[in-house]
Amino acid sequence: MEALGRLHLTVSRAYKVNPDINFEVFIHKVDGLSDDHKIETQRDIHQRANDDLADASLEKLHLSFYLTSIYDHSIFEAFSKVVQKLIPQLPTLENLLNIFISHSGIEKAFLFDVVSKIYIATDSSPVDMQSYELCCDMIDVVIDVSCIYGLMEDGGGCAYDNESSAIIKLNNTTVLYLKEVTKFLALVCILREESFERKGLIDYNFHCFRKAIHEVFEQTLIHSAGGGGGGGSAERRSVSHFGFLHHSFSASVRGKFTEDLPAWEQRQRAEGPVRFAAEVDTMSDFNCRNCNESLYGCKYIKMEEEPHCIRCYDQLYANTCHECKEIIGHDEKELMHQDRFFHDHCFRCFSCNRSLANESFTMQGDALVCSDCYCSRFSSKCAACNQTVMPGSRMLEYEGSTWHEDCFLCHGCEKPIGAEAFVSDNDNFYCVPCYERRVAPRCSHCRK
Repeated sequence: MEALGRLHLTVSRAYKVNPDINFEVFIHKVDGLSDDHKIETQRDIHQRANDDLADASLEKLHLSFYLTSIYDHSIFEAFSKVVQKLIPQLPTLENLLNIFISHSGIEKAFLFDVVSKIYIATDSSPVDMQSYELCCDMIDVVIDVSCIYGLMEDGGGCAYDNESSAIIKLNNTTVLYLKEVTKFLALVCILREESFERKGLIDYNFHCFRKAIHEVFEQTLIHSAGGGGGGGSAERRSVSHFGFLHHSFSASVRGKFTEDLPAWEQRQRAEGPVRFAAEVDTMSDFNCRNCNESLYGCKYIKMEEEPHCIRCYDQLYANTCHECKEIIGHDEKELMHQDRFFHDHCFRCFSCNRSLANESFTMQGDALVCSDCYCSRFSSKCAACNQTVMPGSRMLEYEGSTWHEDCFLCHGCEKPIGAEAFVSDNDNFYCVPCYERRVAPRCSHCRK
């Protein structure tokens, strides 16, 4: 309660000085709590903090909450999300990463700040905490080894330069690939061994990606320098002329998490367009059907072919936002999910507070959770490849373990078992033909 009081005092004073300030709140030392208890704790803190703000008439002040701990990489992930909000080039960086991985057979890619291990951008697929931790550890390994073996005899040189790159092959057919982008940034990729066999293609596409990244930041600097002068201006150039091998370079929008997650419906509030009464031929009897005030020269909305003034329309037909309990006006964007209505700015992830208006999400109890938060905290890991089993994807479960459908293989023929019958023997799984041929006991008489 004391910490919540200090939080309320701090943010309320800061908001009065600068109403445009963004507030990011880290709920620390959550490592001792179970996943369910973490969500309950965050929900309770979120509710109490918002209630205090509502009592102080500060409903427009939004707080973003993050669960963090020093015993894992959650503190780095939280700082990453905060820093990304400050990067105006983030959509461009995400699009470049999406195009790069889709043309190179890469499963996941992070653009890291090497010193802080904060990722300033990633592709649109959900962030898996274990994958993020692997990439962070790889950066540590590369820097440490370079400091030992990469410096000159006199101690000169740099542990990280434009020649820095590294390859780490894990025992589950996963490859980690690091390449230098700038003297501050590194690209770390996660891919399969069979995809890494086309290393030449990956390196060519990386060259295109690296060139585009440099131009993005160079043009931003030129644009900033030109905009502040007295008459000089710099035209921002497009990076669309950088082509990836075998594919045309095109803008990419953030993809859907999974089609099986709850869908949201976005629509305009008014069933008919907002009109002006000047369009009507006869003004003498053109009044609001509710308050009977003249609509001459005023905006109106037709409901069931009857004209209503804006005030009466909002009072009679507008829905109430489930989150803030305020009316969703005729000129505001409305989101609907499970028969509940939201302002677009109120439809947010309960965990990280980012807007879900153009994001896919799932439900955890009554809470809305974005795909990144869900995958990092609730998704199962495949017992074979140790990667996240995405919600809505095809999977198999047996004795408390989970597999991707393509990872649940017969120990004999190494083919996916799928929905076919199988037999377990000494932690190995066999399709029926392989079990009968290799493992099943045989009759001592007929040998069948």
